[in-house]
This record gives sequence, structure tokens and C-alpha cells, in this order.
Amino acid sequence: MDAGLIRSCCCRSRVNSLSVPITDRERLELVLRATQTATLERHFVTGAVRLSDELFHLLGYHPRRTVTAARMFRAIHPEDRARLVAMGEAGRRGEESPPTTVRVWHRERRWVVLRVTSALLRDSSGSLRAQLACVSDITADQQQADELHLAQQLANLGHWTLDLVTNALHWSPETARIFGVSARTTPVTLADFEALVHPEDRARVIDAFRAHVEHQAPYDLRHRIVLSDGRVRHVHERCVTERAPSGQPLRSLGTAQDITSMVEAELQAREAHAVLQSVIDTAPVRVFWKDLRGVYLGCNHAFARDAGVASAADVVGRTDHQLVWRAQAELYREDDRRVLESGVPKLRYEEPQTQNGQTIWLRTSKVPLRNELGAVIGILGVYEDITAEREVQTSLLAAKQAAEAANKARGEFLANMSHELRTPMNAVIGFSDLALLDGSLTPELRSWVGNIQASASDLLKLLDDLLDFSRIESGRIELELVPFSLRALVGRLQVMGDSLAREKQVQVVAHVAVDTPDTFEGDALRFGRVLTNLVGNAVKFTAEGTVRLEAGWRAARQVLVVSVSDSGIGMTPEQQARLFQPFTQADASTTRLFGGTGLGLAISRRLVELMGGTISVESTPGRGSTFTMQVPLRQYEGELPAEPIESHLGATFAGRRALLVEDNRVNQVLGRSLLMRLGFRTEVVDNGRVAVERLAADPACADVVFMDLQMPEMDGLTATRRLRERFSAGQLPIIAMTANAFESDRQRCLEAGMNDWLPKPLRLAELKRVAERVLHAP
Repeated sequence: MDAGLIRSCCCRSRVNSLSVPITDRERLELVLRATQTATLERHFVTGAVRLSDELFHLLGYHPRRTVTAARMFRAIHPEDRARLVAMGEAGRRGEESPPTTVRVWHRERRWVVLRVTSALLRDSSGSLRAQLACVSDITADQQQADELHLAQQLANLGHWTLDLVTNALHWSPETARIFGVSARTTPVTLADFEALVHPEDRARVIDAFRAHVEHQAPYDLRHRIVLSDGRVRHVHERCVTERAPSGQPLRSLGTAQDITSMVEAELQAREAHAVLQSVIDTAPVRVFWKDLRGVYLGCNHAFARDAGVASAADVVGRTDHQLVWRAQAELYREDDRRVLESGVPKLRYEEPQTQNGQTIWLRTSKVPLRNELGAVIGILGVYEDITAEREVQTSLLAAKQAAEAANKARGEFLANMSHELRTPMNAVIGFSDLALLDGSLTPELRSWVGNIQASASDLLKLLDDLLDFSRIESGRIELELVPFSLRALVGRLQVMGDSLAREKQVQVVAHVAVDTPDTFEGDALRFGRVLTNLVGNAVKFTAEGTVRLEAGWRAARQVLVVSVSDSGIGMTPEQQARLFQPFTQADASTTRLFGGTGLGLAISRRLVELMGGTISVESTPGRGSTFTMQVPLRQYEGELPAEPIESHLGATFAGRRALLVEDNRVNQVLGRSLLMRLGFRTEVVDNGRVAVERLAADPACADVVFMDLQMPEMDGLTATRRLRERFSAGQLPIIAMTANAFESDRQRCLEAGMNDWLPKPLRLAELKRVAERVLHAP
């Protein structure tokens, strides 16, 4: 047979094979293979089950022609088996079943999600022959859907579609959750949506959507919704609309995001700004601030009056050349430039000012304003009118010069004393601490220093009250959960009350009910602060008689009830109504007679409410008052930690080296003195840049670094980050020593790489405790 005949036979063979038509069965198998769809056949007459090869491939196995139903059933997720059983039972009854999804264990030890659809096969007489199930792997699609749903949950973001032809509205589950509607009750209607919109916002929302659909205006707006339980939420909605070639709107697709927390945060920020502006406006000095160009950014009302304008807003945007003191504008700008270029404040200097031909004298201070990176971005100034004081001083000086030279020395002494009385509180408290540790002081001098320290402590308490009030109002205070002894706390309160009542005919009595547990879990510090405030007020407003503190446990409600009663001046109902308002006393005479800012009870009420409790008052004028606090607490079953033992403040760190990084000269002296008192060999540098260079040149020059934050050239946070590039926290401990006393400032210090944080004013015992912790001193 020659080659040509062979080729001819082969060609005829190919033509014959290609001309054979594809059967329906072959076509079906090709379609199933191309779409990666597996099949499962179950014959009702014989009970045989046939699995296609593709089903094995979906589960990672080689094809097998037969398999037991029990074996396949075990691979299905236990939670999904009931759905397949229901589909099979429906088939036996001759009922069609909707598609379903099941999870099946893959050979690679993972779950795959399969979509199962079924159909029934009947013979010509209508009798059931078999049930056919088509199975496809939708794992990737399901994973994408789950990830999208999770992302929407995290972002409080849902989506919706509206068919503009049929008005059919579809909400995603997250949208339904935002609007407080159960997903099982969907589909919702457009009327349902409009009913949920806040009545005051409804017309605006409807008009905005109509303008979007009819005129293609953007649909991007915030509005409120009212949930079925009456709660109000804020949502942010956006949408786009699909249109036909003719421009006819077909379908709108949109998103709805829950922005309630963001709106509430914005409201809190505005409230905090209003409180700060109120404090500035009520300050007994003029306050102003400018940018680098000398343009005013803000001021208080007193400054605006001096500037000859109606309100503080009229000053914003102007310069000194545009105000009534334009004749001194260049002198003021020169002072500004010196402070801005040097970064060093100019404090308490006296200068003249001419207004409408009249000269007055001012005592002015200017400090640079810095951003978070330490860069100077403007200037803050305060001044007070000292014309009358200066005239008195001038008159006295002239009289003294005419009488005798000693009077001039006396005037200088008074001026120096006036300057010294305004020494920073940090220095007052710190140096008084050191002075009280000096054993050579006479009893009289020790009493004087104690009075200085007590006055500074009162001022510090006032500042702490203001800081706590600001933290509470802005929502930045977090309660701790620590075990504490109630009876130990009450005992300390009684000692404190006895100390306050020492100069009065007042007796302080404390009693804890016998059936009251002793140990609880809660914020012991703030719980004690509220009680301290109540006991202190009771003693303050009681001239003679008794102050009684009583505590009892209400086991049924798991609530601790504490009452503080006194036999003091009492209050009228009108006075009680405004008692817990910030910066408010019972009346003006109370403030003049007893002192106080009116913040103590306002802070106490907010702290109690943060702990989930209540505080109330009952009072009768002339017969005393009773404050009752109810706080839910949890009993503590374990052992309380041992009370810390106050150690001796001697030279604990003898031989250890400390590097103090501080730009303020007074604080340098104070910091060196405190550290030397603890035994440190102390070296002082002026700013962060010098500290980095010093440690780079001699890493052994310091065992620990005490770092200020706000300094010229390089701030403390930047310096810490530079040092952490070379030294670990274990190799070189760094402790922040800063007047920034918020928790957020502490967190910034720790994130920058500092080991610990000490807020100013510095106390020697706290300085020693922190140093021991970071240095692991014995």
C-alpha cells in the first residue's frame, strides 16, 4: 500500500468521524465540564446514586464511579446537612426545592462553599424516576461577599438600589441594621424609608433626591433618622443613577453610612471650644493670638474693647496697623519678631500704649505658639492695664527720692517680691518639697514652707479640677477596674475629715453596715475622690455639729449606697436645682464666705454617672444637707494587693548618672536638685539636639535620661526617636518630665519610645518611684 492511499484513507476517516453528530448527552457533559458544574443523580426506583467526575474534582479527589451516601454525607458541614435532607425529602414528595448552599470538607483540609440546585425527572406517565442536582463551587464568590459585608460592618456602611421604573427598593443587611429594620422584614418600600427620615429633614431629603433624578444634581447629604425605639441616628447618603440612552432614569444605586459617633464628636468639640472661649473671655487679662505675619487669629472680649471694635470677630484678620494703637504697631511687631525668631518667651515687660491721645501702661507677656512638631506657628500674648499701679509707683518713687535713698531700695524690693510671687507652680511645689526635707529648718520656717506648699497644692487641685472637667466633657476619661477595700477607704476619709474639722467644733463619724462586703472592683481613685469632695464640702459648710458618712450594700440590686450628711447651713430648693452645674455655687455669698470654683460637685456628678450610678441631695436651710450616692459595683473575691510601703527618700541612686534635658532655667535648677537628692550624678543640657549629640559622643554619660517635651531646636519626642535609633529602652531608659498632663500626652511619650512619664509639678516621692521602676533599683 503506497503512501498516497494511506493519506486518502486517513482523510476519509477524519471526515467520517467529524460528520457524526454530537449527542445531547455529550453536549450536556461538555457544558457541565466547561462551566465546572458537577452533577449528582439519585434514582428513586433503584436507589442508586451517581456522582459525576467533576464533583470529585471540586473536592480535590480522583473520580470514583460509586460512593456511599453516608460517606458523602459526613463530608458536609453539620450545620448544612439539614438543608440537603430537606431537599431530598421534598424530591421524594415530588416537590421542587429552591437552590441552596452547603459547606463541604475539601481534601486540602478547608471548607468549600457549593451551590446546589435540583430538578425532578419523571417518565411519560408522570411517575418520579430520579432527582438531579447540579453543584458548582462558589467559594470565591462567597468569600468576596463575606469580605464586602464585613467591610461594610466595620465602616457602618450599607448599600441600596431603587428601581425607578417599578419603585422596588432593596437594602443590604447593613443598611437594614443602620435603619433599625430587621433584614427578615425586607423588602422595604420607598414609603418605609421616608417614614424613617427625621420629620425635620424629610422635605430636604425628598427634594434632594428628586433634584438628583430629574436634574442630575449630586445626591450627597447628611440627615437624621428616627428608629422604632425613638433613638436618633445621623446618616450620610450618596447615590448615582443609571440612565437609558434617551436619558430616562432607570435605577439608583446608593450608600448609607452611620455617622452618629462622628457627629457627636463634632458637637463635643464645639462644646469644648465654647468652654475654652468662655474661660478666656472671663479671664481678668487681655488675651490675643496672631499668626507668623502678625495677623490676628483671635482674642477675648476685653482685648476687643481695647482695640475699639464691637466684638472679637472684628479683630480677626486685622494687623496692629489697622487698630487704634497703630502708632505703636511697629514696636509691637518688633517684639513679635524677637519671640518668633528666638522661640523664647518675653514675659512681664512694661510698655506704653497711646489711644486717642491718652497714654496707658501695660504689663505684657508673649510666648511662641508651636505645632505638634515643635515648629513656631504664631504668638500668644496677654497683658493687663497697670496705669494706676504705675502712677502709684511713680508717685511713691518720686516721694522716696525726695525723702531718702532707702525708699528707692524699698520700691525695688517690692518689685522683686512681686516678680518672685509669680514663680511657676512647678518650682514652688518642687522647692518646697526639698525645703521640707532639710532637717536644719527651724519650726517657724518649716511652718512657713508648709503654708507655701499647701497654697500651691490648693492651686494644683484647682488646675486638676479644670483638667478633669475638660476630660469628662470631651469624653476622654476612662474608668479603671481595680480591687479595693471599702473600709480602708472609709477610714482614710474619716482621717481626712478629722484633719479638716480640727479647727472647728465638728465631729466626723463614719460607719459601714455590718452586712456590707469589704472588697469591691471599681475605679477606686475616682470613687474616693467623689467621697472626698462630699466629706470636704460637708465639713466646710458646717460650723459646729456632726458630719456623718454611712455606707451600705443593696445585695438585690448589687449597688453600694453611701450617704454624707451634715448639720450645716443647708440649701433652698432653688439653690439645690443649680447645685451640680459647673462653675456654680449655691449663691454668690457662699463663694465669698467659703471660697471654691463650683466645679467639685459638677465633676462628682459626672464621675458617678460614668460609673453607672446616681447622686442626689436633700437639704433644709439651717438644718443641714444629705448627699446620697448609689453606684453599681461588683464584689471582689480574691486577695487585695499589698499597700505600697513608702520608702526613704535618701540617696537611693548613689553613683548612677542622670542626664536632665530641660530648657527652662528654673526647672533646670529644680530638676538637678531633686535628682541630686536621690543620689544621681546629674548633667543638664538645654534641648533635645544637645542631648542626642552628648549621648552619641559618650554613651556612658547617662544611665537614665529625664526629658522635657517642649524645647527649642529639637523637642523631647523627636530627641527620643533619634535616641531610640541607637539605644533600646533597656539600654537607655528615658522618662518624660512635662507639664502636659493629659493621658493623650502620656500615650504620645510612650509611642515615641519613652519608658515612663512624670507630669509636672514634680514630687520627689513620685520621681523616686518612677526612677526605681525603670532602673530596677533595689
